[in-house]
Amino acid sequence: MDLVSPHDGVPLTGANSAEIVRRRLVSAVEEAEAVITNTAYSSQITEGQDFSSAIYDADRGLLAGTRRGSGSFVGTLGRGVRGVLDLIPPETLVPGDTLITNDPWLGGGHVPDVLSIRPIFWGGRIVGYGASIVHVSDVGGKPTGDGRDNFEEGLHIPPMHLYRAGVLNADLMAIIGANARRPRQVQGDVQAMGSANSLMERRAQEILEQRGLPDFHAVSADLQGRAERAMRERIATLPDGTYRDELDCDGLGEAIRIAVAVTIYQDTVAVDFTGTSPESRWGINVPSQLTYAQTMYALRVVLAPDIPMLEGSFRPFRVQAPEGSILNPRPPAPTMLRTIVVHNVCGAVWRALAPLVPAHIPPQRICAHFGGIWVVRFRGVYREVPSAYRRGGPAHMVGPYTESYFASGGMGALGNRDGQHAVSMPVNCWNVPMEVMESRAPVVFEEKKLLEDSGGVGKYRGGLGQKVRIRVLSDVPIDFILGNVGRLDPPPFGLDGAGPGRAGYVGVDGEPASPRSAHEVHKDQIVTEIIPGGGGFGPVSERSREAVERDVRLGYVSRQAALSAYGVEIA
Repeated sequence: MDLVSPHDGVPLTGANSAEIVRRRLVSAVEEAEAVITNTAYSSQITEGQDFSSAIYDADRGLLAGTRRGSGSFVGTLGRGVRGVLDLIPPETLVPGDTLITNDPWLGGGHVPDVLSIRPIFWGGRIVGYGASIVHVSDVGGKPTGDGRDNFEEGLHIPPMHLYRAGVLNADLMAIIGANARRPRQVQGDVQAMGSANSLMERRAQEILEQRGLPDFHAVSADLQGRAERAMRERIATLPDGTYRDELDCDGLGEAIRIAVAVTIYQDTVAVDFTGTSPESRWGINVPSQLTYAQTMYALRVVLAPDIPMLEGSFRPFRVQAPEGSILNPRPPAPTMLRTIVVHNVCGAVWRALAPLVPAHIPPQRICAHFGGIWVVRFRGVYREVPSAYRRGGPAHMVGPYTESYFASGGMGALGNRDGQHAVSMPVNCWNVPMEVMESRAPVVFEEKKLLEDSGGVGKYRGGLGQKVRIRVLSDVPIDFILGNVGRLDPPPFGLDGAGPGRAGYVGVDGEPASPRSAHEVHKDQIVTEIIPGGGGFGPVSERSREAVERDVRLGYVSRQAALSAYGVEIA
């Protein structure tokens, strides 16, 4: 049967099929994300890839996202679009309008995540929305975990217009610049989003014009319906029941517990975090939309990585966390370092569902806990060129700076193979190159290597973490700030009888550093990061001798560990 638009009876057949339209929209989003990569200023965006874009239908349902997009942003972006448009009604918008906010309870969960939405007009009415979210380098305030509330953590932008009928809100841009140490850098990041959203609108309009469609209603109805049916059919293959787990994770001097119950009933899944720790005095609280996003990422990986990311694929799921818990805090709870906690949600969900491997869940879809992505920052003011560069070196800018360094730990082992080394999980960020950091902050990397014996032992070994040593070159004191630094205690767990990965450590000149506050560091001091390895999977006794010998040969496992952990003696 032909799919027919309810507005003018245009059949969607052949080249007009809904799937072809979807793929063209996905291509438009990929192009928009390339625009952000190529035009933004902050290194965590251009190098670390800490952003996402997507296209939504007129009913605010996800219509096109990309595999490159961050798993957490894909979830929070949709809820942000709906939340902002509840406050600024679509009927008040005109062509060329763009909305913006960094409200942590609407966007990415902390104030550096800035969300931008542009309505897509066609035929004089809104047919969809292009939206992007980026992690800018600075919005003032405290980038540490010791803020007493969310107001201490930086500038708040309520939902409002960034552009009105194509005209930039210069007053708002001036306010954003006045709250950043590098005004042009952050303003450039915001305008990069505007360019990306504008491009998505143009590409969507081109698709409608070329296909002779009045809107995306029929396309979206077909796609959402098929995605929902496919997801429900996949869920229905699992045995009904409630699968529970609890795990402890890093706090800031406090014990944090994530408790989860995953209930599968016929073709639905309900996830309940009752029993999770209450909201924290420190800035590690996780607004509920981010809890939802991380949970959906974990479930999609397990159940349906092959089903396209569409709003219909989310409909069979329900996620709830008690109000006032660390996974659903009440404003204005501090949230700056919320990823220290929320990145453990995936681990809790996967461990709860691990008993279904391999009978009901393919072993390659669940992994042991991971080292995660680590973020540290250097912040200061260039008054003059550091003495270390006076005979040549990077052309550092004069004035204040703040630069973030992203690096990743080991992936947990899967149920059928070893974990990968130094890979970003559970978000699709990239390691920031050392050369970029050295060109933007007065530091030099003295060591960066995979860490032998850091992967958890098991039938399948966890991926290796990293060791990074950074020397300070500034002639004047600068700030060293810990961001997303997790799995210090406890370490990443193993599954099915395997061992944990090596726990993390971060310190200055051999003394542990706390994420609670900034640390003043001086010339020639050494910052050391031990980024955790991933947990193993399966009984240690089942790892083959050949695999252990290969690991020793490649430098992944020492001879001592081969003997003590695996009972394999290598001459």
